[in-house]
Amino acid sequence: MNPILKISLSFFPLVFNTSLFAEVLIYRPVAVPKFEMDDQFQKQNKIENFRGDVVVLLFGDKESAEANKILGQTIHESFHPQAKGKTPAQARLAPVLELADQPPGTKSPEVHTIAVACVGKVPNIVKVFIRNQLVKGSPDVPLWLDFNEIMRTTFKYKPSVSNLVVIDPWGNLRLSASGNLSQAEFTDLVNAIESIRLEAVRSQVRFPENP
Repeated sequence: MNPILKISLSFFPLVFNTSLFAEVLIYRPVAVPKFEMDDQFQKQNKIENFRGDVVVLLFGDKESAEANKILGQTIHESFHPQAKGKTPAQARLAPVLELADQPPGTKSPEVHTIAVACVGKVPNIVKVFIRNQLVKGSPDVPLWLDFNEIMRTTFKYKPSVSNLVVIDPWGNLRLSASGNLSQAEFTDLVNAIESIRLEAVRSQVRFPENP
C-alpha cells in the first residue's frame, strides 16, 4: 500500500458538511506527513518549513486552476488587506493582520496561501514544458508542482473543482474543502483560520519562546 495513502486514512473528520456548493470537513488535529515539492523555478519547498504559521494549500487539476487562483487571492486579501489592488509580486509582501486584542510581545501567525498543481506522473520532458509555461504565466508567485500525486492520495480531492486544506502552526490538518464555496462557507473558512491563529497566540502566552 502506498505509505502516503495509509497515513491519509487517519484523517477522520469531526464535522462533515455537504452543500450544493462544496464539501467541508473539520478535523481533530492530526499531524500531516512531511512532504516536499518543486515549484516552477525548480526551488524545493518543504511543508515543515512553515511551522509557526497557518498554511492554506489550494490544489487541483488544470480545470480548477482559475478557480483556485481566484480563491487563493481572496483568502490572501482577507488576511492581508493591503494586498488589494497590488500586483502579485507586491501583494506577496503585504503584512498580515494582527489579531484583535493581541497580547504584547506575541507574534501574529502568518497565513500562507499556496497553490499546488496536481500534474501527476509525467515524463521529464513534459515537466520541463510545464515549468517553462508556468514561469511565463506566473513569473512572481511560486506554484508548487505535484508530480507524485501527493495531494490526491493524502487529502480529500475532487477533480475539476477547487480543493483546499488548512494546516495549523503545529503541522496538523484542521480543515479541508472541495468544490465552490458559498459566501457563508467562505466566511466560516476565514473565521476558522482566525481561530487557529488565536490558538497559536494563546500558546505563546502559556509557553513563551525562549529569548
